[in-house]
Amino acid sequence: ELANRRHPPDVRLDLTPGRQADGYRHLVPPECRVFTGKQYMLLRPEFEEMRPIAMERREHTWPITEVLIAMGGNDPDNSCERALSGVDYFRRETGAELRVTVLTTSVANHLEAVKSRADAHSWINIEVDCRQVARLLLNVDLAIGASGSSAWERCCMGLPTLSVVNAENQARIDSALVDQGACLSLGHRLQIDDDTVFRALETVCSSQASYQHMARSSFKACDGSGAQQVAGLFERHSCHA
Repeated sequence: ELANRRHPPDVRLDLTPGRQADGYRHLVPPECRVFTGKQYMLLRPEFEEMRPIAMERREHTWPITEVLIAMGGNDPDNSCERALSGVDYFRRETGAELRVTVLTTSVANHLEAVKSRADAHSWINIEVDCRQVARLLLNVDLAIGASGSSAWERCCMGLPTLSVVNAENQARIDSALVDQGACLSLGHRLQIDDDTVFRALETVCSSQASYQHMARSSFKACDGSGAQQVAGLFERHSCHA
């Protein structure tokens, strides 16, 4: 996802929005075939399979009641708890009865702290090492999540997102999805605070039309067929080898 170092492959695949193959010409061998663009996003089959159900559901989603927080596998700076604090602040100030599901892993650095917060609030649920992510995304209304590979899973399921940049290689994805209308960006993970989350939630939760626009923009950003596209590329490549 960063065209800044040399690569020796026969085929180079970069899914970053807006990336052009020419950006790799000085970094790969002349015979290397370079494929770039969102049409090659690699998702598991269940996302494409459940997409039609999600499209129907998003058209009838309102008001927003179910929020997903997904800050990546390790979450080294405990962004998850800061997001939870922001949602808590929004609930207290507005009276909104939002319920939150935290999607995390058993190797997350601050898992115990998040569990402690969940134990203190009945509106927080935790999913650790979830194996049914597509179904989970289907059953929530809004995400607060990192702009890594999971951003494309959320887009395939038409899930509007308050996005967070966790690393350098996520900044371009974050910017592209904001430009497309699929996300509102909370900025870098260290910028998350109660006020930032409050303002973003206020924006999304106050307008059904804005929510529907974000959902439709998300669906347009990724259709879930990338794995099939890539498989076809390799089949054609091997046939001509």
